Amino acid sequence: MFATEPYLVGGTWRALAKFARQHIDWPLNDTHGFELDPAKTTKILKALARTDPTELNTARGISSMRADALPDAGALLQILIEELQPDRLVFSSWGLREGLLYKRLEPAARTQDPLLAGMAAFATPRGCAPQRAARIAGWTVGAVSSATPGRERWRLAATMLAMASQSIEKNLRSRQSLDWALHKRWVGLSAEGRAMIAATVLSNSGETELPPELAMLADANLLEEGVRLGLAIRLFRRLDGGSDKLLEASALTAQGGRLLLSLGESRAALRGYQLDKDLANLAARLALDPALEVVPDEQIRRH
Repeated sequence: MFATEPYLVGGTWRALAKFARQHIDWPLNDTHGFELDPAKTTKILKALARTDPTELNTARGISSMRADALPDAGALLQILIEELQPDRLVFSSWGLREGLLYKRLEPAARTQDPLLAGMAAFATPRGCAPQRAARIAGWTVGAVSSATPGRERWRLAATMLAMASQSIEKNLRSRQSLDWALHKRWVGLSAEGRAMIAATVLSNSGETELPPELAMLADANLLEEGVRLGLAIRLFRRLDGGSDKLLEASALTAQGGRLLLSLGESRAALRGYQLDKDLANLAARLALDPALEVVPDEQIRRH
């Protein structure tokens, strides 16, 4: 039996993916992991057949070599769709060379999650190692948890990227971190995962009005989850002095209709207008009442 999700590997297929993205106004520019269902692909291939190869080169930014080959490649792909009847088509940005390099990796390296490994390599020199991100994500989960199992890796990746974005100049942070989430070459991350991470990094920067293109990539519930996570990370940063000791002197929980921030006595001086504001913003997003209490440090540690 044929696989129901054939992967298209090679430069001509990458060029076809570029044409398809432009044709449907897809908001992502990374070919890797780009998906199309057969019905939509057939419509795109019909449009491709009506397009002059010269236009593909001059107006679409596709190299002349690939532009000349695309009409024939499109005709071949249509035959494959009819024969294989796949559920969807998936495009790859990688090819045989990358496969050969992958085979040379140590076995332990091959077992790593490609998204988390890549995100860790990117975020660690920008101030957020994966161990620290895991503890921060754990700090948020008492109030902002996922309704869908399996999203923990997205939440960890989003936390790493949100914390790493603090290395960017404030005036550029929102735009740059959004580009990181949507357009950087992440492996093992779907379009909806990118959208969720984008919502996180934006709300971490104080922007909860999301750009409309994110709605093309993920449903409203997932985007809201990203916004809430970003606001929780922003609240943590208001307390954070770059030391993990804070994680032992504060706790965030949702209980009894309240969003409760508990501060150990040793950190009571951190309370202020901005902290109260960030707590209130997150509470409003959760439809909870904000509350802050100062308790003995030992009580926090037991929590």
